[in-house]
Amino acid sequence: MVVKRHRHPRPSDEIDTNESWMRTYWRPMMGWTYMVICLFDFIIAPTGTAFLITFFKSTMPVWQSLTLSNGGVMHLAFGAILGVSAWGRTKESVTNTQFGPYGNSTTVVDTQTDVVVPRAQNPRPQPNQNVAVPPPRRPPVID
Repeated sequence: MVVKRHRHPRPSDEIDTNESWMRTYWRPMMGWTYMVICLFDFIIAPTGTAFLITFFKSTMPVWQSLTLSNGGVMHLAFGAILGVSAWGRTKESVTNTQFGPYGNSTTVVDTQTDVVVPRAQNPRPQPNQNVAVPPPRRPPVID
């Protein structure tokens, strides 16, 4: 089997110059926003309130997570948005690789070096049919 190496698409291949920056970068912005929200809600705010309560004898209550209230729906929503967008981006990448960025079949293939992958001789060993299998042992009966 011969596997051909594909050239990775350059950013200039995928990004149309007429697209707005919001349409191009909304997925990374969603990921960074979710990361900042989680860092604040689970690391920065609890550490800050514990520091204030411990060292300054503050009377503020212990930190309650804002994003876990209402059953953590915010995390479910971000997970759904980021998961579906990652799945959609993968589909876009596969389509761009197979059909080119504009839907035509102009895939760029680097054929300078072909990789030859040897096929395995016997990938799944078959059980030996000539060996007799002993009957299962019965547990001893205690009277």
